[in-house]
Amino acid sequence: MKVLVHYPTLLHNLLQYGTNPPLEHVDRLWHRLKTSHLQVYISQRGLNVIRNELSSTIANNVMGRIQDVFQVCPNPSPLQLEEAKRSFIGGNYEELVEICSTRLMQIDYILSDIPCAFHSFGLREIQLDRDIVTVLRGENSSLKSFPALMKGNFSSLWFLENYLRETPDYSSKTTLSQWFRENRSARNWHPLEAFNVKSYVETTARSRKFRRGKLIHLGPPHLNNANSVILVIAVANPQREFNVTMEILPSQSNSVLPRNLLCQILDVTDTCVAQEETGYNTPAISMEIEGEAGERVSILIQHQGFIHREDLVI
Repeated sequence: MKVLVHYPTLLHNLLQYGTNPPLEHVDRLWHRLKTSHLQVYISQRGLNVIRNELSSTIANNVMGRIQDVFQVCPNPSPLQLEEAKRSFIGGNYEELVEICSTRLMQIDYILSDIPCAFHSFGLREIQLDRDIVTVLRGENSSLKSFPALMKGNFSSLWFLENYLRETPDYSSKTTLSQWFRENRSARNWHPLEAFNVKSYVETTARSRKFRRGKLIHLGPPHLNNANSVILVIAVANPQREFNVTMEILPSQSNSVLPRNLLCQILDVTDTCVAQEETGYNTPAISMEIEGEAGERVSILIQHQGFIHREDLVI
């Protein structure tokens, strides 16, 4: 699970002791994050702001510890910011940079103790004490292009971490071999009849296939006119390895896929092992891989700056 800490939230934690936070406090944060199940991020812009707020006599030591346990989301390019501005009209610039940074790393959640700063962006909001089961099940994945807003202070990370430790079987990944064996799918995945679309990939006679689809929005969830497509996954087990077919279909309101839609399959190291891109009047695209149960792959769908990532376990 990837969480970006809104930099004012971390800064508020550090500055409770003034501009010279004791290194013992920083070391406690360092140790807890070092052993955490969470992948915790901070934006490059946030790092720069925090450095400027700290006393020069301690800044290097504190920043060294922060950068040792926080992964850094790079600053978005000017082009990426301009594209985002067209989608998020009227949003605060500082928070726009944060959101653009999260999209580069496919972040699941933004943790902020000033959630009102993000209200103009229409992000889904999560209250940990109320929605912890939603978080543990990874149910934000259908809107992966845009992180959900997790409301809370920095200590909310420990609240979440405690639940993760007590729930060893939590996963935000979809396990495909389990679909096949149990003949049922995960939340947000439905039979194709629910979308009133037809697959272009034929079911082979040599093996049983389990096929499900998921609606993917190619734009901010609050925009009604954003493009959407259906991601279809079919799982078959002809021999020892599972055969997985990935297909992208237009939603019911469209007859063809959007032009310049790029779909990639990534291995466990995020190396692209297959990709397809749509042109004019492309009715569907499909790719096929094989792998053993437990093998991890990801599907990356990109269109006009929007990114959706679906993490899978075969």
